Amino acid sequence: TWHDSRSDIYDFDIYGARIDTSGIVIDTGGIAISIADSLQYYPVIASNGADYLVVWQDNRKAINTDQQTFTQYDVFCTTISEIGQVIYPSGIDMSIQRPADQFCPAVAFDGTNYLVVWHEYQTGGPHLQDADILGMRVNQEGICLDSSAILISLSGYNHFFPGIAFDGTNYFVVWENQYDWHHPYDHCHTICGARISPDGIVLDNEGIQISKADLYYTREAPSIAFDGVNYLVTWTRIWGYIDIMGTRVSPEGTVLDTSMIPICCDSSGYRASLYSDLAFGNDNYLVVWLFYNASTKRIACKRVSPNGVVLDDSIIFINTSTQFECFPPKIYFDDPYFLVTWDDSMPYTSDVDIFAARVMESGIVVDTNAISVTTAAGHQHNPHIANDGNDYLIVWEDYGNSSSPDLYGAKLSNEGNVINQYTINTSPRAQEMPSLTSGINDQILIIYSGWTDSINGLPADVMRIRGLFYPFVGIYENQQGRCITHFDMDVFPNPFTRRTTIDFSVSNCQLNSKCDVKIFDVTGRLIKQFGFLPVELSNQVFWDGTDTHGQKLPAGTYFCRLILGSEVISKKIVFLK
Repeated sequence: TWHDSRSDIYDFDIYGARIDTSGIVIDTGGIAISIADSLQYYPVIASNGADYLVVWQDNRKAINTDQQTFTQYDVFCTTISEIGQVIYPSGIDMSIQRPADQFCPAVAFDGTNYLVVWHEYQTGGPHLQDADILGMRVNQEGICLDSSAILISLSGYNHFFPGIAFDGTNYFVVWENQYDWHHPYDHCHTICGARISPDGIVLDNEGIQISKADLYYTREAPSIAFDGVNYLVTWTRIWGYIDIMGTRVSPEGTVLDTSMIPICCDSSGYRASLYSDLAFGNDNYLVVWLFYNASTKRIACKRVSPNGVVLDDSIIFINTSTQFECFPPKIYFDDPYFLVTWDDSMPYTSDVDIFAARVMESGIVVDTNAISVTTAAGHQHNPHIANDGNDYLIVWEDYGNSSSPDLYGAKLSNEGNVINQYTINTSPRAQEMPSLTSGINDQILIIYSGWTDSINGLPADVMRIRGLFYPFVGIYENQQGRCITHFDMDVFPNPFTRRTTIDFSVSNCQLNSKCDVKIFDVTGRLIKQFGFLPVELSNQVFWDGTDTHGQKLPAGTYFCRLILGSEVISKKIVFLK
């Protein structure tokens, strides 16, 4: 069996032929096994001794819009009789899903390696799709240490929005747990957790229930921090009013405050408190959240002692008023300040920007007018923060260039000054949900959920967890200060049949330079050169599978090489005819 374009050079069908044991081809014209619309390829075959079973990858259910095609690959099959008759000419849809989408990464560092966790929709469980918490250890060179993902959550229905911290011995991962629909509390969400050793061993296979299940309250969106002795876990509690609650958990996994700590719990008037985050300073935690009532939306905080005592009777407001219902505010401590960052829109404007403010351990807000981290055009959302030993790095989703988010960042000094702004990733499609953590030698690991066209040369079209280290490779100093010579390249679709897009992005300091884009075959022979191209923030060239003379090349594997100064990126491209 093979895939065949005899009917349409842009659409592949599945054909086959029988060969007898003496080497004589019986079906010289081939048997048309599947001639459905769109693409069918990569057939495989087996036999039961009489009939054949042919299975292939099928693109007939691709979703087309005016702007782009969302590729959907399913697995189809048919049986073929001993005499070459196709039993099911339309094929049987085996409804096998594509690789799972991965969202909401979180990360922590254990002094040697990182543990990255996320939630992922798994198939084949008791429900159509179960969301589980998975993880992967990554060393300081960016190499994944686990041959397959670590399955952290094992029970219940859906598990979302993980948070993670390290206590010097083990990691502790917390998440939001949605009960099985057949459970008595089937509409209830609770907070659960598990410890993971630095070797990647899940120590609590059944999970630890941090908040109890009942019919009246839903708990969502947990966050976690460690004070050197115990963890503090905070979450949003929903029942009529929306509150911020918390509890302490020991490194052994024992819940210390079974009655919960009411960090912001007030039933007077219409009020909601959402999206908590927290950090531990030298003496106390600072818990931040989004607070709103009928008249205002603001970033709020309170201090909590290591003993679980809320130190502030009244809410401390960090900003005067927010126009936009923010994504979760994020917090990081670097002595002597907590730095809090959030997204907000200025009065009388529609654009959403990134802001920050420093808060002292005493609860005094240093930047009462807020620090404007970026006021770029369009919307900037969902900031995350870490420290490189000297300054803060804030990374956010940016919608300034398209409807799909890119990732940008800024460096902020301990004195509250914006030092530099960086392009992190402007690849096509969505790059979102960044999470950062600090390692040794001023290293920061940036992870995010990014669109992935192909995996191991096969079409995927899913969100996967990606990462890169800061400082980026190739840093030089110039008179304007530190500049990052970082660039990235993506190729989509890949594999391709008609035309593929070679998309690359650069940092600000590489603008007005020129790059060279070349295509090579598997022998290393140069077969296409686009010439030196002027560089902008976002760049695209298109390749239609022809050589320098405009002649169509044979189907196969090729390599695209992007050269910018002394830096080179190469990508494998599969051309299907």
